[in-house]
Amino acid sequence: MTASLIAIMQLAQTVVGYLKDVKDASKEQANIAMEISSVNALLTPLKCRVEGVQSGDPWFAVVQKLGDKGGPLDQFESTLKQLKSKVDPVDGFKKAVRLLTWTFNKTEVKAMQSRIERVKTLATFALANDTL
Repeated sequence: MTASLIAIMQLAQTVVGYLKDVKDASKEQANIAMEISSVNALLTPLKCRVEGVQSGDPWFAVVQKLGDKGGPLDQFESTLKQLKSKVDPVDGFKKAVRLLTWTFNKTEVKAMQSRIERVKTLATFALANDTL
């Protein structure tokens, strides 16, 4: 789970960096970058807690489900990959075009924001339940 969290956090940082590189980014791009950064800020203490968990800890058994195939972290990673594929800088002319265009429609943006918000909420709950 730790390796998965680290990989997701690194991917999130990369995507946020790409989104921030876009000059005069749309409000949607800026909001998504901010939300991804918020999730990353929650995943950091979650990763630290997972690293220090004792075997058999009931909290870990529940939190581990976040990383299941098709689960919230998997969906978040898919969203990040989807974003990265659209904003990943490439050489030459394609880079300029990608930096100037936002190719997601409102439905796609709402779906991404929903998945991002879900992970943020679940990470918050996981961290809160650890302190109870």
